[in-house]
Amino acid sequence: MTNKLSKDIQNKLRRFQDPEQYQSKKARSTSAFGCFLFYWIVVAVIGFFIMLRIKNDGQNSKLIKLICLEKG
Repeated sequence: MTNKLSKDIQNKLRRFQDPEQYQSKKARSTSAFGCFLFYWIVVAVIGFFIMLRIKNDGQNSKLIKLICLEKG
C-alpha cells in the first residue's frame, strides 16, 4: 500500500516537473485546433483588408479618370 502511494506521489511530481510530457491527447489536439483556427482567421482578415484596398484603388482610379476627363 505504501509502495503504491509513493509511486503515485512520484508520478505526480514528474507531471509537475514536466507537464508537456504528461499532457492529455485531448488537450494537445485542442491546442492544435486552436492554432489552426487562429491561423485561418488571421489569413481571412489580411485577405479582407487586401480586398478592400484593391476595391478602393479601383474607385480612386475611376475618380481620377473622371476628374481628368472633366479638366481635359
